[in-house]
Amino acid sequence: MKLSNFLSNNKSDRIFIFQSSVRLNVKQLKFINDALKNGFFPKWASHSKKLNPELLLLCNHFIVISSCEDRISGCSMDSLSREMKKIASDLCIELFDRMNIATCVMTNNQIKSVDELNTMHIDIVKYRYLINNYDNTKKNLFVFDNTITNAEDNWIIPFKQWFLKNKS
Repeated sequence: MKLSNFLSNNKSDRIFIFQSSVRLNVKQLKFINDALKNGFFPKWASHSKKLNPELLLLCNHFIVISSCEDRISGCSMDSLSREMKKIASDLCIELFDRMNIATCVMTNNQIKSVDELNTMHIDIVKYRYLINNYDNTKKNLFVFDNTITNAEDNWIIPFKQWFLKNKS
């Protein structure tokens, strides 16, 4: 499943995915939405060019930000990281732990709407536990690949595909 399916631009934009290991509540989601849309986004720029980003808050765990550009400057990425660290600190949550892996069980990877995506049951497991304890032949186990940077890349992928990509 590609995130570009749910973005208004629907093209290969540079995206950033932040994952909370705890389920975010309505108050936290509102805080994130307000902090980004009313505080950070209006002043976010890349090489003095104003960005017009898009925000998706998905499954009560994921903060997806599209820059609505295919490339942006390192300084603009740094400013986004600082803002997300501030938000995480304000909410006492962790958004940068890449060792927490989000998984779900699906019969297929054909999610058609944000509403459908938001009703999915998500499990967050530690990377090492996932690698050591899950059978990589399980066809209905999918992983959220938060390492992608392009909206056209597959975000939710079969465990076996993710396992082979991340096998050390």
